[in-house]
Amino acid sequence: MSLNLFLNNFKTSRYSVLILLIGLPASGKSVMAQKLKSELTNKHGLNKVYIIDTDIIRFRLFGADFCHTNEKSVVEEKNKEVSDKLNPGNIIIVDDLHYLTSMRHYFYDLCKKKGAIYIPIYLSTPMSQCKKWNKKRGLPIPHEIIEEIAAKIDIPGKKYQWDRTQLNFDLTSQKIDENVEESLQHIEEKLKNEFNVSSKNQFTFKNQTFNDQKIKDNSSFDKESRIIIHKIITKDYSDEILTKIGKYINFSSSNFTKQISSKRKKYVKWLIGQKSPHLTIEEFITFLTETNTKY
Repeated sequence: MSLNLFLNNFKTSRYSVLILLIGLPASGKSVMAQKLKSELTNKHGLNKVYIIDTDIIRFRLFGADFCHTNEKSVVEEKNKEVSDKLNPGNIIIVDDLHYLTSMRHYFYDLCKKKGAIYIPIYLSTPMSQCKKWNKKRGLPIPHEIIEEIAAKIDIPGKKYQWDRTQLNFDLTSQKIDENVEESLQHIEEKLKNEFNVSSKNQFTFKNQTFNDQKIKDNSSFDKESRIIIHKIITKDYSDEILTKIGKYINFSSSNFTKQISSKRKKYVKWLIGQKSPHLTIEEFITFLTETNTKY
């Protein structure tokens, strides 16, 4: 089954993909990000591929001068943009250092919460080469910063199994086009693990089916919608999401459980009527907004 066929069906799935780039400054992350996006959009026809680049965010917020004290605000803005964009059918490429395990775990955990496919790519280009490329582009980052990060970097997968990556590229000796092709093949394998494909080319993305026929069996929707509702009850979503839901569901009401149960049943019926249903927390909020079911 070709990658194009998988990606075409991915467009209408309830899943998203987060590609997390990891590496020293000037290790080739931005080049990798642009090449990946170009291949996915131009060759495979995906129009929802987004690069979130901290250099661009930093410039937008604080201008050209680098100041370490501004980095907290830059990271917060980056994390917000990633979370906002990690919606069904989207592929997000995050272009930043992510040199500490804690930085990567944030996105690993975010993907788990949002049902996204997590794909880390480690650019292990040596510090000496990074300095050369940094000098060539006009020293936008002081060399002592590169040295400091190189001394602190947590090599992906060295401590934790969840942190392992099958994609490790040294752009000094490896051709970027070959790296991109290997990355796309890895994405295909990840998608194959999510898809079940019948002999009639009917795709099942885990518990969700996509074909030209009207969905008749809502058992999977019923089951998964209960998971979403449970996570709302236990407040296992971000404050931002819970605030949006709070406009339509009264968390402090004495009949809260009955109220949210009723909305869940209406949500399942609403989903079945959608052309491309996406059973996600974002779609549940869309349902609340469109049906204007305020308490």
